[in-house]
Amino acid sequence: MSSSVQRIEARLQALGIEALPQDGGVLQSAAVWSTEAGQYQTLKIGESTPRSPTDDFLLALNRARADAMVTTGQILRDEPALCFEVGGNLGRDLSDWRKDALGRSQAPWIVVLTRGGHLPWGHPVVASDRTLILTGQEAAVLEPADSSKTIRRAAPGLIDAIAFLRTEKGCETMLIEAGPSTSSVLYQTDDNVDELMLSVYREDRLPPGVGGRAFPSAATLVSAGLHEVSSRSVQEASGLWSFHRWVQRGPGGSEGEE
Repeated sequence: MSSSVQRIEARLQALGIEALPQDGGVLQSAAVWSTEAGQYQTLKIGESTPRSPTDDFLLALNRARADAMVTTGQILRDEPALCFEVGGNLGRDLSDWRKDALGRSQAPWIVVLTRGGHLPWGHPVVASDRTLILTGQEAAVLEPADSSKTIRRAAPGLIDAIAFLRTEKGCETMLIEAGPSTSSVLYQTDDNVDELMLSVYREDRLPPGVGGRAFPSAATLVSAGLHEVSSRSVQEASGLWSFHRWVQRGPGGSEGEE
């Protein structure tokens, strides 16, 4: 085992995370705030957003696991500096871990879902030669004349994108990086999502303007067939956080532990 793999495995063990499957199915990472009523609210990205190095690590970890990542045109418009690559020592460790522990040497696909209209074609994510744009048959996607990225689908959406990546690209691990309005479909029935890495900000208050849309509650996660397999609390510079891994229970999920 290389030193890079050892460092990643040590960080996972410190969070109570063991035996990540090589093929993870459909993954999501989410950072939320827990309200007084115990509901979850997403965190908007901004200067006042509470930061968590542990949440950053878990998101980067899931990106390193993925054969493909699915995001939206809205995310790219909201985050013009978004980059899926991780730099520095962590980036090198995760790259080695991806190759040595998971056997993945090729860069992941990136799928951008859009209903049409303006896309930031100069965005570094869109400019990647591993990026595809999924949209509807009649959508008015204003793309450069030399672009061959756009794929038109009869019934575009998140579930269709997952099916496309499985059948057309042979992907076995897909990370969903989309807001609640897009990703909520994952939690409406069993077996749409195999694993959730949930980072929960536990302080009493949020800075003004940081609270976003509602995220599925713990009860909703259970009704979607998920169960919690690890939980750790960490005091960070921004405040108290807890980190939870939920997996699909029984056959068809990442782990059948019950």
